[in-house]
Amino acid sequence: GWNRVTAVKWEAELAYDRYINRFTSVFAGVYAEGSITDDLSKWRSETEQFIAGVRYVLPLNFMTSSWVGSDGEARVTLERELMLTPRLGVFGEVEFDTRESWSYQAGASYLINENLSLTGLWDSKYGLGAGLTVKF
Repeated sequence: GWNRVTAVKWEAELAYDRYINRFTSVFAGVYAEGSITDDLSKWRSETEQFIAGVRYVLPLNFMTSSWVGSDGEARVTLERELMLTPRLGVFGEVEFDTRESWSYQAGASYLINENLSLTGLWDSKYGLGAGLTVKF
């Protein structure tokens, strides 16, 4: 919202993965997206749905993910991360979903510790962004 927009967009996916083998896992969870007004007082959710899908590791460590939501929406994702140094990495992602068609993302991350990273990226839907990535 630093460009004097009326609302900040947000997107979240919370899922539990169950590994079948080292290349394949199935998952279930919740996907939501929405916006926050400029005074940060009103969080508005535009989409909330339960999701279920499968993740698979392709050759050269390309990660694929496919899911179907409770509202019938489907999404397919292909992503890759390449570590340049032990702490600095670059990543890219291509995504197709039935509601918004194609989207792309590219960025870099700096590992602070094993669970926390600083991330900067460009997204075809949201533009430039930065934040913290938490892994647990």
